Amino acid sequence: MTPPNQVTSGGLLRLLADTFVLLFKTRHLSWRVNRDVASGVRAIVHQDHRDLDDAVDKIARRIIDLGRDLAPSYSALIRSSSVEQELEIRSEMDMIEQVIADHEKILADIDTLSAALPLGDDAETAGLLEHLADCHSNCRDSLAGLLRAPDQSIQ
Repeated sequence: MTPPNQVTSGGLLRLLADTFVLLFKTRHLSWRVNRDVASGVRAIVHQDHRDLDDAVDKIARRIIDLGRDLAPSYSALIRSSSVEQELEIRSEMDMIEQVIADHEKILADIDTLSAALPLGDDAETAGLLEHLADCHSNCRDSLAGLLRAPDQSIQ
């Protein structure tokens, strides 16, 4: 039987990989957002990648606290990601739509982890998952607001 810490850290490792891939996508998006675009768009995209950067650190620290080693390289880490890497250049609008879909996928994974992991005696991991769900929900909602805002020109 697998020890609870190993099961929990395994779930968090995949969440780390997914969040790391999404972090790169949001950074790439922030680099692509044109300087002529409304400053509100840039601010939302920058806040998204700052929040994800913070989330990556929190997940990694929790995995280490649970006694598990992290992958020694980015390529080794992302092999376990269920969030797909971009292999082609997309328009900013398409990129935003993809990032929103990725946030939704990770939110579903967080729900699955919360239900499946033995968190009864692990308030720290339960709190982390709750924080991550809030982070991904806020990022998704902010980006979705960009798509609904008629006065925001993204392209």
